[in-house]
Amino acid sequence: MRLQSGVPAINTTEPIKTLTTRLGLLILTACLMMGCNPSSESPAAETEATVESSSAPAPSSDEMIADLDAQEATELTESVAQVIVYSYRPEQVVQPLLDGFTAETGIETQLKVYPGDSLLAHYHQSPDTAEADLLILVDAMRFQILADANILRPLPHAALEQIPEGFKARNDLWLGLGVRARAALWKDAQFAPTGPADLIPLAEQGRVCVREGMHIYNRSFLGWLIATDSESTAQEWAAAIYPQRATIAGGDRAQIAALMEGHCDVALINHYYLAMLAHQDPELLNSLTFGWQDPDTPVQTNISGIAVTQQGANAAAADQLAIWLSRPENAQRYAASVFELPVNWQTQPEAIAPHVAVFSHLQPSSVYPADFADQWQTASELLDTVLSSVDNPTTP
Repeated sequence: MRLQSGVPAINTTEPIKTLTTRLGLLILTACLMMGCNPSSESPAAETEATVESSSAPAPSSDEMIADLDAQEATELTESVAQVIVYSYRPEQVVQPLLDGFTAETGIETQLKVYPGDSLLAHYHQSPDTAEADLLILVDAMRFQILADANILRPLPHAALEQIPEGFKARNDLWLGLGVRARAALWKDAQFAPTGPADLIPLAEQGRVCVREGMHIYNRSFLGWLIATDSESTAQEWAAAIYPQRATIAGGDRAQIAALMEGHCDVALINHYYLAMLAHQDPELLNSLTFGWQDPDTPVQTNISGIAVTQQGANAAAADQLAIWLSRPENAQRYAASVFELPVNWQTQPEAIAPHVAVFSHLQPSSVYPADFADQWQTASELLDTVLSSVDNPTTP
């Protein structure tokens, strides 16, 4: 860490030995910059100057700073056994990134995968045994649930400054590495909806496919409707959609398959499921349209991203990992690996991976993940009320 002038900054939390060395270097560097003679400053300086007078020239201030920085980096890697990462994403997605971080910094990581809501369940059921320093999660509402439980601490500024507003928490407790859109998918243009309200008459005919129950994607979409319009509008929409939807078991892939097979006219999905299927069968996009009828109509966006924990034992190293993951090139690599859009896709379209470029035209709603994440409890209670009125309530 350095002052803008080039003088090393002082961290009062450093070990005494390192801090003392840095104080001495600060004085010496200031002298060198001002052209003064260190030997006239103190008896100790005079003694050191005398000892060095007959040896090789003293190293420059830049060389001394570099040596000290290297020493501090070594001390960090030696004192930190590993950064513990809990991830929703599978090992094949996350581990290559963590390996890249270790190769660059020397800091080891340990990955534990918690699919679905099992990570939230772990913190709810056994909070004292949770050891994570950094979390990789999907959906802003999941982060908000942990934030409201005081699990998270603020991310470092150097990480946050890489991420556009709206795709990071207003209180700095989480940030997005990739962006997903949730909107309509249709095959026949006559059923193209102009917005969420157009799904209601189709649902009344049992012609809307959407995954069941209290899944976090449904809660987030409902939270977005609440923040975009009102709680009463969101409740009316949910009461029309979920009790009368086409009963297709499974996630978004199953809803896409049901649409293709004619079991419904419109499906409500996250874009990356379509992107993954289209990557295997490019012809799929010739028969399906994603978004809303007007391509310029904004869509709900959400994130997958990272947070750091309060109780993690390796905060400094976790912050380094957060900063590393948030670098544009690393965040883009992550987003591409999960068929998501990079967080900066609107300002830097060249950052979009070729296999998701077809979604680059999507316009995000002005109600961003940071604006609706805190609606998780209201959306959950609303959905619970709606589903409890159904003869066969869906599984949370």
